[in-house]
Amino acid sequence: MTKLEELTPGTLVRGLASEGVVRVLHVEWHGADTVTLTFWDEGSGRAESRPIFRWILDDIQFAEGSGAWSSESLRTLKFEFAELEE
Repeated sequence: MTKLEELTPGTLVRGLASEGVVRVLHVEWHGADTVTLTFWDEGSGRAESRPIFRWILDDIQFAEGSGAWSSESLRTLKFEFAELEE
């Protein structure tokens, strides 16, 4: 079972997006039982944010893999964050 405290930047997980694996980019805590996760969805090529509650962790699983990102994904991610900062 996944623990909320284990969802840290760089973690690869399944169950946050409709398909595939996403990489956690940022974690913002809201009390002891809720976080907002910002993650990179390789399938959609976008950074997304979503609140995660301790009681829904059964739907989230750690994923295995090298964690290598394509250069296209990295360029897109830099663009997404640049837009957020404006």
